[in-house]
This record gives sequence, C-alpha cells and structure tokens, in this order.
Amino acid sequence: MGKVHKRYLDVSSCKVMACSNCRTHISTVDLIAFNGHHGRAFLFKSGVNLIFGDPEERSLMTGEHIVQAAFCTECETEIGWKYIRSPNESQKYKEGKIVLERNLLSEIESEESL
Repeated sequence: MGKVHKRYLDVSSCKVMACSNCRTHISTVDLIAFNGHHGRAFLFKSGVNLIFGDPEERSLMTGEHIVQAAFCTECETEIGWKYIRSPNESQKYKEGKIVLERNLLSEIESEESL
C-alpha cells in the first residue's frame, strides 16, 4: 500500500475531534451522532485519517456485533471501532458508523493543528 496522506478538517465554525496521542484530525464535533450513557464514547457518522482492521465478532453491551477496529493513520493507536453488522433491528442504526473512545480523543480548534 502507498503512503497515506493526512487530511485536515478545515471547519471554522466548530471544533475538531483529534487523536489525543498525535492530534491528527478524526472528525468534527457537529458530526457526533450519539453520546454514550456515561459519556465515554461517541458514535460518529464519518471520520477521516482512520484505517480499519479485519471484521470480527465482538460481544458488546448491546449484544454480538460484527465490527472493525479503527486506528489513527498517523500513530496507529486503536481509538475505536466501526459497526459492520448489528444483531437486531433496534441496533441497525449503528451500521456503518464509527465509535471512538472519548479518552482517546482531544477537542481542538481546527486552526490549532495547522
């Protein structure tokens, strides 16, 4: 595989969520679709500068799901996962979305890292 080019989110009206390890941009605050019950994870509609592992079955709080681990492209830290398939109809809204661990993200102004 060739060199992966880092993308920067240039959004002046909102904050950027970044990898807390290397501050690589991952998503914007306005793309957060869900905040977990304890505020420990966010469900994003999309993200940038992520690479994904192979699909695997994981036992999560809402049942067995097929997910892919999500890694920061810059530092390769595992920061969450992407839902591929959910077990029942009430969980289908998660499919294709990305869960990122709150303690592995930093909230920054978009101009701050340029």
